[in-house]
Amino acid sequence: MIIVQPLTIEAIKYIVYFFFGFALVLWIISMVFSDSLWKAEVFMKCFVGTLICLLCGIFLEIVNLFYFQYLDFGTAFVVMISPLLYLLNFQLFRQIFIKWKNTEPYVTDSHSVLGGTPLDLFTSANEDGKKRKFLKDRKIMGSDFLFSFLQALIPIFITMGLLLLLKEINK
Repeated sequence: MIIVQPLTIEAIKYIVYFFFGFALVLWIISMVFSDSLWKAEVFMKCFVGTLICLLCGIFLEIVNLFYFQYLDFGTAFVVMISPLLYLLNFQLFRQIFIKWKNTEPYVTDSHSVLGGTPLDLFTSANEDGKKRKFLKDRKIMGSDFLFSFLQALIPIFITMGLLLLLKEINK
């Protein structure tokens, strides 16, 4: 006969930290591979990870509601959906950029210079086996910098705004 004892508050904290860490790591992985998210295979792997994260968030909310009431209502869901917000935001701005400039956006870094050559022209991030991301004469544009800032910062602001909203709602 197995006796199941209730979880202590310390155990619950570690479980929540594990799930939140999973969401953070998934978000970071998506951002690190942002130059390769235009490839369907890379995007789908990240997308599946974010869906798993979303399901974990729903699970945490249900368990929190009926079992341990450790977190404010909605907090786990917002934290766990943040990687999905990043991916959706990235794809939205990517599609806008493609319609506007007729080329894939280049995610700039600290070494990027306006009018310079994208580093991706010389790496495997430029090819997916079927097509090339950039033409050989592609130069870094001001809109690439705009895309880079928007795709990185807007999901952070949305997540922080939702968490602040939940804090006010849960008072």
